[in-house]
Amino acid sequence: MRFAAPAADYSDFAGGQVLHSAPGFPGFPARLAIELFERARLLTGRTRVGVWDPMCGAGGIVTTLGLARPEAITRLLATDISADAVALASKNLGLVSEVGLRRRARELAGRSAARAAAAERLRMRLEGSPPIDRRTAVLDATRLDGAEAHEPGRIDIVITDLPYGHQTR
Repeated sequence: MRFAAPAADYSDFAGGQVLHSAPGFPGFPARLAIELFERARLLTGRTRVGVWDPMCGAGGIVTTLGLARPEAITRLLATDISADAVALASKNLGLVSEVGLRRRARELAGRSAARAAAAERLRMRLEGSPPIDRRTAVLDATRLDGAEAHEPGRIDIVITDLPYGHQTR
């Protein structure tokens, strides 16, 4: 891998650690998400980019990117055909802010000091970074008529983990 350090510890980004997770919403490897993002960003020629995940599931990819590369992102848009998925993605995108991560650290403190510490480490990654516009919407990515209503600005990169197995119709 060229952009995501192979020896780095990405465990703070794992679903259920700090990010919210639920049965039926598989995670996506943080290291791979960062690598794909950085390669795509390089192709855009832009320093800061807008990112859309049209089949976001729990929103793990865009949340990970917002936490791992906040200085490189202007906007995160997470959409899915499932209202349950979008609700979970909204909770996760709420973590892409110092306020959201402080709240999550307090919530986790009673259950696990290690997970609360992970939330604090992620919060520190955001210090000094410009705010990121974060939005979610229920949207069928195969029928994009009206999609512009959910895109409040420039989207430079589309990244997703396509549904598979029993999650497809």
